[in-house]
Amino acid sequence: MNNKFLYTVLFSSVIAMLSGCDDKKVDTKSADASLKTVSTVSAKMDATSQKKEEKPTPEVIAAKLQIYIKCYSLLDAGINHSFNQYSSWVKDVDQGPAGNETEVSGMSPVNSKLLEFCNNKMPLAAERQPGIPELDHAALNFIKSANSLSEVMNSLSQYYRQEDYKKDAFLKGKTSHAEFMNKLKSYNSDSVAFRSAIDTANDAQQLARLQEIEQSEGKNVRYHALSIVINAKKLNAILVQDKFSAESATRIMSEIQASLDVMKQPSANTAKKPQDYSKLIKNIEEYVLAAQQRINHVRDNQPFTEAEKAQLTDQQSSAMVEGTFNHAMKANNEMIASFNLLQ
Repeated sequence: MNNKFLYTVLFSSVIAMLSGCDDKKVDTKSADASLKTVSTVSAKMDATSQKKEEKPTPEVIAAKLQIYIKCYSLLDAGINHSFNQYSSWVKDVDQGPAGNETEVSGMSPVNSKLLEFCNNKMPLAAERQPGIPELDHAALNFIKSANSLSEVMNSLSQYYRQEDYKKDAFLKGKTSHAEFMNKLKSYNSDSVAFRSAIDTANDAQQLARLQEIEQSEGKNVRYHALSIVINAKKLNAILVQDKFSAESATRIMSEIQASLDVMKQPSANTAKKPQDYSKLIKNIEEYVLAAQQRINHVRDNQPFTEAEKAQLTDQQSSAMVEGTFNHAMKANNEMIASFNLLQ
């Protein structure tokens, strides 16, 4: 099971896609300037790290996370899509193109406007005080690796798109493959570290927000909605595994169901229920059903039909198969989207 998909869909539900995206090659000079900016900001952060630590406010954390999640989610998704495209026609991705491939799909470039946006915004977010050292450093390492990787990816993208491989008998494709894979390996390492740092900061922020709502408003519908989102993430970390304890999963499911029952009560703080509240309830119910189907499938060792097995080879089509993690995550994604629209 690909754990990365879990985070991809979670993050995709809390961001808005940038408009005007294109496939233009990233300007190398701009990329070099961005690397210098990242290095400068990183040095400033190291210089100020010796000062007395000041706890970041929820507003500072939220502002940083808004930028970090957007850039991580969109850049990482684009890079993974491009690599999947590349590996779909290169038979041995460790060795690279053999030069006798009959179908050459190339690879998509890293979106230039998105990279420019993140190069401008991420260093500013990292520099914003008070800092969150682990998260901010992980952010700068991530965007630095993304810039470095994008240079070779965009060069290869243009090479295959213009069919230059036909002119040099795949020479550049072969000689650039090792550099591409080395930079991809470094990028993936920084990506995992950044994702983990985002999770840690986001989890802490959500728990703090839950406590704040309880203290100021009591356990109202907003409290229970956020509680469900927090518990769903815990549950998803279990459901993504090929084998797991159904008892542990059911325990979290019971907490989610209890909060859902409160939210569905007609008398539950009706004055504070947001507009389109019924859509959120519907999405939560659909997630609960999909998650339970996943639990049942693993607990009872239910086999998939031959038709379902055929769908499991593709991430998108597998989301339509009941009992799969991707099916549960599709419902989760829709639930989180509804939740965010009502905040």
